[in-house]
Amino acid sequence: MNVRPIQVLGVAVSIGIALAAFTPLVEWLAAAMIVPARPESAAAIVVLGAGAADGVLSEASLRRTVHGVQLYRRGLAPVLVLSGDPKEVVARTALVTELGVPLRAIVTETAVRTTREEARAVAARFHDRPRARVLLVTDAPVMRRASAVFARAGLEVLPAPPPHVRVIDGPERRLQLAREVLMEVGALVYYDAAGYL
Repeated sequence: MNVRPIQVLGVAVSIGIALAAFTPLVEWLAAAMIVPARPESAAAIVVLGAGAADGVLSEASLRRTVHGVQLYRRGLAPVLVLSGDPKEVVARTALVTELGVPLRAIVTETAVRTTREEARAVAARFHDRPRARVLLVTDAPVMRRASAVFARAGLEVLPAPPPHVRVIDGPERRLQLAREVLMEVGALVYYDAAGYL
């Protein structure tokens, strides 16, 4: 009996989906991607963009922003850099001022669309201070790539991911996590191939 390549591919995809949905494999992969937090004194706290719809922050954007404010209140840096699209940054700025961060301590970056652009924009602000230390606030699965991009831009990166409890209570959640892990692995491969890391 001849086995066609498409049949082999179909079987391999089915096995991959079954492993992702019904075993802890994806959770192990996600855990392996996490970079430990280093909440130390820095020149700035940089909160990466995570999206907003009609001026309403996404769950990830809200979590990152609140964590940035917590780090600022701990006195770890005198400046809070908020990046993202203009609507997200406006909403974030309103939130952080309501939470007590003075306007003089807020720096915004709105002309950025990617992590690489965010890194370049922040590094440009510290052009007179090579290897300036920044506390980088982004979600844990993204931190490895984001840290490498910011380091490549000439900054010393202190990872500061916000706490995030993920409840994996069934196959659907595992498949969602598998999608996120695959997207981030793809982004890492692309950034590496493009020479951004």
